[in-house]
This record gives sequence, C-alpha cells and structure tokens, in this order.
Amino acid sequence: MNLKIDAFTLCGPVRRINQDGILLHQEIITEGGLDFDVHLTAENPCVVAVADGMGGHLGGEVASGMVLASLNQFAG
Repeated sequence: MNLKIDAFTLCGPVRRINQDGILLHQEIITEGGLDFDVHLTAENPCVVAVADGMGGHLGGEVASGMVLASLNQFAG
C-alpha cells in the first residue's frame, strides 16, 4: 500500500516555543512541515503520531518530546 502523508506544526500565538510535535516514519517534527511518500509492507511499517503539548503549561514541549522519542525508539 502506498501512502502520501503531509504533516505540519507551528508555534501558537501565546508561547515562544512549539509544545506540539509529530512523529512521521522515524522523524520527529517540532516546527514546520514535511511531505512523505511511503510504501507500506510488513517489513516497512510506518508509525505516525501527534503529541500535543499540555495546554500551554510549562514543560509541554518536554512531555510531547518524551512521548515521541519513546514511540520512535519502540517502533525503530
């Protein structure tokens, strides 16, 4: 199966840093976007995840980054 995935994230109007992140086929995106074409097979799975910050609370970027890094390590 072939997939085309477009992902984009950016910092909102309140915070100076983006607390959100995207995991897309072993790449973590915290600012900007990425277009990705992937051919899925049993040997070539694709993990896609979105980690939302903590509603503007301090450390939201740390929490979302830890989740994405853990998923990436588990899937890798």
